[in-house]
Amino acid sequence: MIPPFKKRLNVDITSRLKDIGFEKKGIIYVFSNNQDSALSLNITSRRSSEKNVIILSVHVGVSIRSVNRLFLRLNNLPKNNPYVSEDMFIVGCNLGYLMPEKGYKEWFFNEFTYSEETLNEMVDTIKKYAFHYYEGRNSLESLCHYVYETNEINTQIRRDEYYPIILYLSDKKNEAIRYVTQIRDSKRYEGLDGENYIRFTENFLQLTKL
Repeated sequence: MIPPFKKRLNVDITSRLKDIGFEKKGIIYVFSNNQDSALSLNITSRRSSEKNVIILSVHVGVSIRSVNRLFLRLNNLPKNNPYVSEDMFIVGCNLGYLMPEKGYKEWFFNEFTYSEETLNEMVDTIKKYAFHYYEGRNSLESLCHYVYETNEINTQIRRDEYYPIILYLSDKKNEAIRYVTQIRDSKRYEGLDGENYIRFTENFLQLTKL
């Protein structure tokens, strides 16, 4: 009996998030108050050991579209992949880590006792903490510092690509060139990852010559 309930829950979530400015784009919800930056939400679900319960978690991310466009181009990534877009996270984390408890947070929805109370609490939490996270990271300047310093796992994975791109777009071309060549020459990456970073570096250095 869960599928109809999950459909209803998705409709309710989309409606409530639309009320606070989010638009559903593919698998994520996107809020933007300017042309280049966006606050994105990826809401994932899992089944509980209780058959009639859906568990939701909210992952919050910030993107700069000009950065992601260049990231996609330099990595030759296809644009028809639902996980690849100008609004994909550059930095982000589970919503719970933005709360005072600073721990992974989930919301439990029971199809037999469902009311909007839990949904309201989830949306209120998004309003209280996600927008504050966005405001501190929605410019090239603020994001540049954060990408370099953060210990967020998802950001660390792509730091050596995102950081030089942000430097380049911030008119710090020489710093960007030094960074990518230093990472390439350090042989930090091995195997396929190393080949991919060499290719990224070659594409990036070619860009700086234009």
